[in-house]
Amino acid sequence: VALSATGFSPGLLAQRGSDMAGMSIMSSVAAQGSPVMDAYQNTMTTYAPELPDPTDELALAGYVAADEMIQGLQLAGPCPTRQAFVETLRRVTDFTAGGLIAPINLSLPTQPILCENFITVDPAGHSFVPAPPPATLNHDGYWCGEALQ
Repeated sequence: VALSATGFSPGLLAQRGSDMAGMSIMSSVAAQGSPVMDAYQNTMTTYAPELPDPTDELALAGYVAADEMIQGLQLAGPCPTRQAFVETLRRVTDFTAGGLIAPINLSLPTQPILCENFITVDPAGHSFVPAPPPATLNHDGYWCGEALQ
């Protein structure tokens, strides 16, 4: 079994697909082909057409961070202070960046990520295929667990 924490990139698949065949990759974002990922890609095509690969991990992380910042400013009120921004955002227990990531409890900022997607490269090395979680671990298509005490 080959498992990678990085490598979820159509560009990398196009370049090294046959070498990646059968590999599983962890991803904290919605699966390719899901409605929320399609909406994200359409948004990026509209507002950042110069970006060659909107599924790049850095592009996704920037989008999620910007969404969190916008939500924090909205929650902080019409004349936000730094304190109001932090306090109101820390009350959010289910931040998802519009469904792009599994829910994160922002009131627990040091808690590890508890949900991931697992994506497998098909046997021919041509496409990514989501690995659906078992029913007991399923949370909107993510594999979820609990923090160890």
